[in-house]
Amino acid sequence: MKIVLYMNDLDCQECADKIEAHIQRYPGVKGACLMLVTRRFIIDCEDSKVDEIVEEVKKSAAKAQGNVTVSRIQ
Repeated sequence: MKIVLYMNDLDCQECADKIEAHIQRYPGVKGACLMLVTRRFIIDCEDSKVDEIVEEVKKSAAKAQGNVTVSRIQ
C-alpha cells in the first residue's frame, strides 16, 4: 500500500534524511521517499502495517525536529 504524508513545518534537510532513513529500515516498509521541498513523504508498505508506520513517522519527526507535525494525505 502506498501512503502519502505531509510533514508540516519540516525545514531541515538533515532531519528529513534521518526520518527517511529510519522509516526505510522499519519492518514492513518496502520503500520510502521524503521530499523536503514539497514536504511530502511517500511510503510503500505492507497493508497491515499502515497505522503502525504512520505512528512511527510521527515519533521520528518529533525526535528529529520538535515542531514537525504529520498529516496523512492519502
